[in-house]
Amino acid sequence: AAQAMSGREATIGMAAAVPAMLALTSGLLCAGMLSKEWGGVGPFAAFTWHPVFMTLAFVLCMGLGIRAYSADPRRDVARQRHGLLNGMGLIAAVLGYAFMYQAHAAKG
Repeated sequence: AAQAMSGREATIGMAAAVPAMLALTSGLLCAGMLSKEWGGVGPFAAFTWHPVFMTLAFVLCMGLGIRAYSADPRRDVARQRHGLLNGMGLIAAVLGYAFMYQAHAAKG
């Protein structure tokens, strides 16, 4: 027989679903920027990659990293996931900034 979720389990499930839905929506918007058929400028423009990496950083990695810390009751596992996801977010944010800088430097 199926067991009902507790209030805490339902809250954690919903809290994990929100960043995932935001990441999916943001991913589709970024795909639109990368696709000339969808009205974007294409994957070869440096600035195109700025929103892609910033979305990966702040919506996906850091959003899920925050949730990972509170979702797992095993503190050591939660800290490792939290650190890994936020570290990946930091790398993606630096790459996003680098692409923005490169695009502006190319224009002079």
